[in-house]
Amino acid sequence: MAAGGDTDSRDQAVICSICLEEYIVPKLLPCFHTFCVECLEQHAGRTTINGHFPCPQCRQSVKIPEKGVQGFQTNFYITNIRESGKTNSSQTEKKIIPNSQSVCNICKNGVAKFECRTCRKNLCNGCKKSHKKPKSHRNHHVVLIREESAAAEAGEYLLCPKHHARGEILIYFCLRCNVPICMSCKLTAHEGHRSEDLEDRINTIKKDLRECNFEAQRMCHSLEDLKDKGVKMEVRCQGKVDEVMEQISHDRETVLKIVTVRSKCLEGKLQRRAKSSFETISTHLEKIDTGLKQLDEVKNKITNTLEKGSYQEMQDNHRELKKRLDSLKKDLPGPLDVSSDFAYETSRSDRSRVTQIDAVLGRLNTYAAESDRGLVPRGTKLLATFRVPKGNLKARSLASSETGIIVCYDPCLSELDIVSTTGSMINTYSINFEVSSVTVSESGSVFLASGSKKLIEILMVDLDHMLPLAEDLPIAPSAITTTEETIVAIGSSKASKAGIINIQRDGGRVSWVFNDDKGTVFKKPADVAFWSKGNQSMVIVTDPKAHRVVFLSKQGCSYHITKIYSGEGLHHDEEQFCPYGVCVDKLGNILVADMSSQAVIQLSWKGKLMDDHTLMFDQGFIPKSLASTPECNLIVGSTDGMVKVIKRANP
Repeated sequence: MAAGGDTDSRDQAVICSICLEEYIVPKLLPCFHTFCVECLEQHAGRTTINGHFPCPQCRQSVKIPEKGVQGFQTNFYITNIRESGKTNSSQTEKKIIPNSQSVCNICKNGVAKFECRTCRKNLCNGCKKSHKKPKSHRNHHVVLIREESAAAEAGEYLLCPKHHARGEILIYFCLRCNVPICMSCKLTAHEGHRSEDLEDRINTIKKDLRECNFEAQRMCHSLEDLKDKGVKMEVRCQGKVDEVMEQISHDRETVLKIVTVRSKCLEGKLQRRAKSSFETISTHLEKIDTGLKQLDEVKNKITNTLEKGSYQEMQDNHRELKKRLDSLKKDLPGPLDVSSDFAYETSRSDRSRVTQIDAVLGRLNTYAAESDRGLVPRGTKLLATFRVPKGNLKARSLASSETGIIVCYDPCLSELDIVSTTGSMINTYSINFEVSSVTVSESGSVFLASGSKKLIEILMVDLDHMLPLAEDLPIAPSAITTTEETIVAIGSSKASKAGIINIQRDGGRVSWVFNDDKGTVFKKPADVAFWSKGNQSMVIVTDPKAHRVVFLSKQGCSYHITKIYSGEGLHHDEEQFCPYGVCVDKLGNILVADMSSQAVIQLSWKGKLMDDHTLMFDQGFIPKSLASTPECNLIVGSTDGMVKVIKRANP
């Protein structure tokens, strides 16, 4: 209840009409009548029906907020009038400026270091802890006295520009007009407008500025990471340059003096290319330093605004700082994309012919730095490069057979082409359905799958003879592979079911071995390969849309996931990892075409990246489909219809 006192000596504006005493924590109802919070709690406890109670003065029905009576807005206008009556001083003195050496109003002994803005009491350190323990005081706003004194000394009295003569304080913020207002403004010019406490508005702006500060810090960390990578790339670039210089010098010392001129020419070419890379790196680092400097300025201004700025400065700087931060975000430099790997490829075909200088010293090559493994491993040899017979299409699926390379096209056609390992056309075969995938078993049989849910077998000795193996499959196969006894197919259906099925090679019996009907593992599986070693066997499935390679081992009559590889160890984001083709060579090496890094990577059967075996390709050649020959040569089909046959170094 309100504190006792002589009510006749006080202005009726600060007297509660229920207890007839001075307000303590006056609460404003929607009908604009004000009562003590404890009086309202007792009244509501007696009269509440279905979450509503009548106003004690006008009887208008009032809905109780979710937080109870404490949820009603505090009438700071009444509080100000009450305190003005207590001080009985000038308009400036009506804004209570606490004295940092005043005595605690609770214990009367301790030095007051805090002030409760709600009930206008000075508190010592001990009483401050116990002040907010009662339920009715939990929402009271307690501040340090030195913060209030500093604000008073700075002249920040938050007076209403329209009603300052009456000493009215700005306590609300009109959301419609976007201006701070006092109680008189709220009841007159801004009547009916949505508003909130000015203090809440300032806290919202502070929160937004803190988020801007956090975003600036995050951007700084990102730029610092890019700078670290740039510095490391600069060191690596210098190391590669030194390495190539040593190789050039070594070869120069082993040949006749006639090649000295050629070797110096190569050195000059290397220096020019290295200079271009260094200039690009240096420019990139300068942009990063500039961005960091600008972000530091924004951070300092945000910090100064939060620590020292008035509410008006916060309001004025808020949009400017946010707009500047957004502008800096757009201008931030991205990851460094520069040629930083240098290789010296030596051709030693005929050292006896001194005039063939290129054959003696070799060529200088620069590889695009898609990753730190940008260099094709030494010893890798390109055997052939050619375009598929239907040059306007791309190879969807490749398979190696005794006759040649079998090409299945994208988009699907009802034809198969067989070409030699040098690209010469051998034959074309017409099929009575559109082929989506092709695979060859160890015995030489060719298996074809179609989007119409068919699977057939063709004997290589008689390609015109087709043996239907299964029809009306539960999925439309996107890729197939062979095991010793079954055909493994991956794909999806119109019901959005994705998974893996087995088709018995003897009898064509179909069974699910992995059903992902909820789409938690696969999104759009692209290719599949079978791996076995001793008693262990598994299938490997690529899914470019899900950015993953899934390893599944056979347990009983079904397959279970043992590992998911999502691009760990590659130098790009996991969401950029785009695996498509997959194959397993005769030695059991697992090879995957990563379209995003323009590389063929090698994985262990445990799903780990084997860094030293990564094959990088030139700009413009994006690997998509893979196959392996009996000699373990790799056949790589690109997205533009080109095919490369590669002899790998130490497969």
